[in-house]
Amino acid sequence: MIWEHNTQIDENRCGIYYLRNTKTGKIYIGSTTRSFKQRWLEHVTRLADGTHHNKEMLRDFQQGYLLCAGVLCILNTPDLIKRVERTLITHYNDMGAPLYNVLGVSLPFDYYAKRK
Repeated sequence: MIWEHNTQIDENRCGIYYLRNTKTGKIYIGSTTRSFKQRWLEHVTRLADGTHHNKEMLRDFQQGYLLCAGVLCILNTPDLIKRVERTLITHYNDMGAPLYNVLGVSLPFDYYAKRK
């Protein structure tokens, strides 16, 4: 995974981020109340060990497609973060943008911990 943004964004902030397939342009919009860096590293770990919840993104990753990451907006209020994330997913979906996100599907924070 490569980092797409080249600004001085503090990766320890939280908010809305994206992962983009550098070959197909397909994007995944996500949110975190922890740091962007921590959440991106969780994605990388789950993709690398084959346990990522998004099977389509996992399949692309396993086929060798690279993903880059970036920040869409920095927010500090957890309920606002979720509302903005859903709004952005709906907006991009309505525009016909290629998304990995499935509308209406949201994983709980402890999704992976419960699977063990």
